[in-house]
Amino acid sequence: MRAPKTLLAALLLSLAGCSPSLVPPRQGLAMRNVSFPLHDLKFPSGLRVLLEEDHRMPLVGTFLVVGAGSSSDPPGKEGLAHFIEHLTFRSRPFGKSSMKRLLERAGVGQWNAYTGFDDTVYFEIGPAASLGEMLGLEGARMLAPVSKITPETLAVELDVVRNELRQRNETGFIGEVFGAMQAALFPPGHPYARPVIGTRESLGSIQTEDIAAFLQKQYRPDNMTLVIVGDVDPAQAGALVEKSLPKALLEAPAPVKIGPRLPAVAPEPPPPPPQGPLTRKEANVTTPELWIGWSLPRSFDTSAYVAGFVEAMAEARLDAAEREDGDIMGISTRLIEGTQASMLLCRVVLKNGGHPERSKEHVLNQLHRLWGGVEGGAAGVLLDADRFAASKRRAVVQMVLQAEHIGARGLARAEIGHFSGDPAIYTRALANVAALEPQRLTDYARRYLTRERARAVLFAPPASGAKPVEATPISAPVFDEEDRVPMRVDEQRLVGMAPTPGVSAYSNFTLPNGMEVFLGRREGLPLVTVAIGFRGGLQGTADIAGARVGMMLAQPRDRWHGDPAAFGGRWSLSHAQDRSSYRITGAAGNVGIMIGILGERVRSMEIDRGRWAEFERTQVPFLRLVDRKPEVIGERSLLQALFQGHVYGRTATAEDVAGSGVSAGQAWIDATHAPKNATLVVVGEIDPVAVEKIVRDQFEGWESKAAVEEMEHLDPGRVRQEPRFLTAHRPGATQADVHFACLLPPAPDKATDVRHDVGARIVGIQLEKALRQRLGATYGVDAGSFVMRGGVSRLEIRSAVENAKLAEVIGELSGTLARLAETPVSSHELAEAKLAEGREESTRYMTHGAIVSALVASRSAGFSPRDIDEHPKYIARVTAEAVKEDFGSCFAGRPTILIVGDEPTVKAAIAASKKPKAEAPKESEQAAAAP
Repeated sequence: MRAPKTLLAALLLSLAGCSPSLVPPRQGLAMRNVSFPLHDLKFPSGLRVLLEEDHRMPLVGTFLVVGAGSSSDPPGKEGLAHFIEHLTFRSRPFGKSSMKRLLERAGVGQWNAYTGFDDTVYFEIGPAASLGEMLGLEGARMLAPVSKITPETLAVELDVVRNELRQRNETGFIGEVFGAMQAALFPPGHPYARPVIGTRESLGSIQTEDIAAFLQKQYRPDNMTLVIVGDVDPAQAGALVEKSLPKALLEAPAPVKIGPRLPAVAPEPPPPPPQGPLTRKEANVTTPELWIGWSLPRSFDTSAYVAGFVEAMAEARLDAAEREDGDIMGISTRLIEGTQASMLLCRVVLKNGGHPERSKEHVLNQLHRLWGGVEGGAAGVLLDADRFAASKRRAVVQMVLQAEHIGARGLARAEIGHFSGDPAIYTRALANVAALEPQRLTDYARRYLTRERARAVLFAPPASGAKPVEATPISAPVFDEEDRVPMRVDEQRLVGMAPTPGVSAYSNFTLPNGMEVFLGRREGLPLVTVAIGFRGGLQGTADIAGARVGMMLAQPRDRWHGDPAAFGGRWSLSHAQDRSSYRITGAAGNVGIMIGILGERVRSMEIDRGRWAEFERTQVPFLRLVDRKPEVIGERSLLQALFQGHVYGRTATAEDVAGSGVSAGQAWIDATHAPKNATLVVVGEIDPVAVEKIVRDQFEGWESKAAVEEMEHLDPGRVRQEPRFLTAHRPGATQADVHFACLLPPAPDKATDVRHDVGARIVGIQLEKALRQRLGATYGVDAGSFVMRGGVSRLEIRSAVENAKLAEVIGELSGTLARLAETPVSSHELAEAKLAEGREESTRYMTHGAIVSALVASRSAGFSPRDIDEHPKYIARVTAEAVKEDFGSCFAGRPTILIVGDEPTVKAAIAASKKPKAEAPKESEQAAAAP
């Protein structure tokens, strides 16, 4: 039997054998060609605009690359490019409204920016109908990136960046950790040896004239590339670009010629500085972390895919070091791209850091085995044809999964197109990976990934007391930063803004054994996600310790259909308080084997009794260490205070787990992993009729063994309470993690759940304005509402706050919540929150996995799948009075504030926040006091 012809036919294993099941025998990757039409526009100014069509959803993304990053920072002004990136969102290009505010008004669902070694990248994703407005805003940023920003706002945003230095941000790095690894891998004087985000000293030296000089030099049309990805008509897009962008960005007295941005011959990455004994530094980490890195050849050219393949293989195989070294808690890798060189970083999280040198050797030994003799010797496992082919299949599927998200694809296309001049390199990378030979990778690793070129730094939590941090004085003009033009919202606009995934049209049926099934065809990319969710989760039985044992030790007994890795599939699982889920994502042509693997695994989950002794020896000691972490101690106390005896407030400690056993874990599996508790979802490029036959073949014979217990009802009280303070001591912390939680009225239906979401959005917006934009006390605020099985609902607010402003932040948090409980928000504030919720909803379903997650969560909570498509209508119906009642219930629902930080500092801040603020002196008193 021949495999279907595809672009990646060389990777397919022949299909052989026969089976009475409808599931096909074990097979290789089955994926059709992947391509998106690409159009190229070049203007006399040197600006290049690339258009890529993707008509899967009525969404569009704009991605701007400015060819200036940290390597362009003047000496002593490290962090300038990154600081300017922040300031562009504070800019007021048209007068009163900031860029952030203008993006909100345009209905943009996602926006952000980041600064790399050699570029600064901005992106927005929103409704296709808003493309003209989005282009106009991006053009304003390109032409006048920093406009009408007051000195006070500059000072506040500088504090925001300082907080980013201390905090792990959306890139996954603590700023000081990343800067230390740069210095360890690149020689002094190299532009990549300087920290991207800067230091407190370099940030403090930045003046307004430095900003102006940088912008004049770097923010030029010929140093920019704009990429548009999404539901665009190329016949009209060109005219829309010319109409929407300022003429100064397009025209020039004489056409500007763009030379190569990358040298024809790639430079060798520089040798790292000499390193003696393991370098040790303090950083804002909760447990010791060992970071190991290598400098690699540059990115953004035709060979860049090799480094990406190396990173993917290392990520997949390094978990073996965890099994060898009991002090290693987890390992992850990250590739950092640059035009002169790249960095491969390996983060090794340790339990206590008792033998970091030995842990380092365990990681390096695994890489040595992976590359098959990096320092000489036989090629080993890398030359094993089957394993190497499987690695390539995984890499190809991963690349297509990246392309599924407009944002991820647009960012990659934009950077490659800007620096290489050939945006098609991104598409050709699929074929390049498919053709990659083992010897190419072996030679690459032997040259660059050696022990001699590895550099390591051990980062430990601060051992000393909290360092004093000087607070930035705040002036009145900062308090009135945003315009007061009212926002308006109507149901028609919300519905048009938030395209729904069309779940209501999916094939939906229930098997005789009680398992519910959803099958959704979604065209555009040859991918499919198959998942099964189980109601129950950690609280699926009364025995919480047994549930935790089951979660940690459950393994499938049957694996006759093989491993998803054989065809590039990705297996993942997740366990939450009220549900568990298992998922496989892969090529649509492999959907049959994916359903077969998922079916046999969840049906045969069990605990091998022979593993208990090893679990007690290796895992229980680790759990005891985790129990000692400040954030774990704090979260446990918060749950107990919030739920007070309810099952959701119960957590299993390491001692509870040690006192449990295999039988208790198996009882949890039997109760939760049952068809009448299950929802199976298959979404992607499928034939629902054919897939239904496979599902019935694989699951109809599965019978339930037990049942999940009913969830106890929980409702907030009626008596108003002041927030209760809890603290957890993290010695030496310069930031405090503030976590507020309270109970909300139960959510028996999706409309109530959405109302809670809008309320969380209101408080999040108000606190973001107060804590970040006005005070500069934090890098960001996260606020959200959560509904769990049984309709139990809660509000949570989190923020990492600098010590110097902690008291003021506590006061703002308490005061904001109190105001919302006492007075309905204005129509302007309600509209702002509704539009924010609608904007996020508009970009939520770009991937199959997002739809699958939404369906599993919806059914676990007892909501109708139709509610996913009705979400925008529910948003439009929320009233200010209903939101006020929710916040009133919050103050009766055991409001609790947990603060994890340096305890003396935290307690002093709590005490200061409770003191009444001194009233401003009257004019007569001021006159009397004047000299």
